[in-house]
Amino acid sequence: MSANVFHFQRFSITQDRTAFKVGTDGILLGAWADDTAVSHALDIGTGTGLLALMLAQRCPGSRIDAVEIDASAAAQAAENVNRSQWSERVQVMNTAVQTFTRRTSQRYDLIVSNPPFFAAQAGLSARGQREGTRQTTMLTHEELIGCVDLLLAENGRFCTILPIAAAGAILKNAATHKLHCTRKTAVRSMPHKSPHRMLLQFERVAKPAQIDTLTIETAQHHVYTDEFIALTRQFYLSFVD
Repeated sequence: MSANVFHFQRFSITQDRTAFKVGTDGILLGAWADDTAVSHALDIGTGTGLLALMLAQRCPGSRIDAVEIDASAAAQAAENVNRSQWSERVQVMNTAVQTFTRRTSQRYDLIVSNPPFFAAQAGLSARGQREGTRQTTMLTHEELIGCVDLLLAENGRFCTILPIAAAGAILKNAATHKLHCTRKTAVRSMPHKSPHRMLLQFERVAKPAQIDTLTIETAQHHVYTDEFIALTRQFYLSFVD
């Protein structure tokens, strides 16, 4: 398999012109997000279009909007969508989500985002496009939550994945907008490792949160746990029955 093309069971992602490559985080989020009663979904910062296509596969009949501020990434995402069987249901837009939020009247049953990981540091020099993509220079977590608040339907869900260290800040930001965490999954690479990522779901209505832990591999590298296989079985080629 070429490093520039990632093949899934029902679609492929070409990624030679975008800095944000297909990774486990995005696949986890796309498989974990609750797809119940989704008519309209939004992917904020779609990158290659991975999450938009995963949602299109999981939510038959739904309309998926995907916004991406980087022109090259947006063009590649659009190409990936156009090569898929869901091209009529997925729309990629090259725009900032702040601009999109001001212009749209659509409200979404499901919003997903695999956002930048690191808060921008003043005076930080650019070290290439990928590093820039992973810093919150164009979209802070505060802005992300603010846009989600305006775009989310009354009974909608917002799902995201973050490093453990960043989860507290986004939980606090969400609380200021009365977005309640209703589901939380800590992700660890192996049983003896500490969790390094957190999958989070937010809703407008407060309810007891479902809390659990997902382990990706067994004690042996590249031997995957039953729970990880069950979650991602419909996507990875290696998990085809």
